[in-house]
Amino acid sequence: MSTDWSMLTDKASVVAKWQDHFTTLLSQPLLHPPSAILSEAAASTPDPLIDAFSHMLTQTHIAANKVKADKAPGSSPS
Repeated sequence: MSTDWSMLTDKASVVAKWQDHFTTLLSQPLLHPPSAILSEAAASTPDPLIDAFSHMLTQTHIAANKVKADKAPGSSPS
């Protein structure tokens, strides 16, 4: 829809509208985290009993092994 609520029918107008939409959406100013959160993060210490990376690496390895050699994911066009 255009700004006057009329239906956009030609391809150029539709593309221009989407471009305007995403330009507006993605051109927002960056929001920095509050200083309280930054100071808490800087003052914190990681828990040595929690291994955050081994699970991720294991899951990545399992997923990579499920991929067949010389095959792209998804269905092939017929």
